[in-house]
Amino acid sequence: MKVLPFTIPVPHDHSLMVQEETLPHFYTYLHRHAEVQITWIQQGEGTLLAGNSMHPFGAGEIYLLGAHLPHLFKSDAAYFRPENGLEVKTVTIFFNP
Repeated sequence: MKVLPFTIPVPHDHSLMVQEETLPHFYTYLHRHAEVQITWIQQGEGTLLAGNSMHPFGAGEIYLLGAHLPHLFKSDAAYFRPENGLEVKTVTIFFNP
């Protein structure tokens, strides 16, 4: 799986960015970025791919992902069927170390 470089739009006059999202499913591409990422999974479940490891994740969990670490929160298949009405909710903080 190819790792996509990703640029987080942190304004130059700020040291961090907070992003709240409610979506049908998580971002679907393995990616990495220069910023450290702290993500609180408020709602949703699936498999986290981070570096060379993978494990299940679910609501209520918090993850710290290092700078330049390839990662993907892969939603369970049920989230890709619109008739299920499922969605994911997260709060993520990005900052440049």
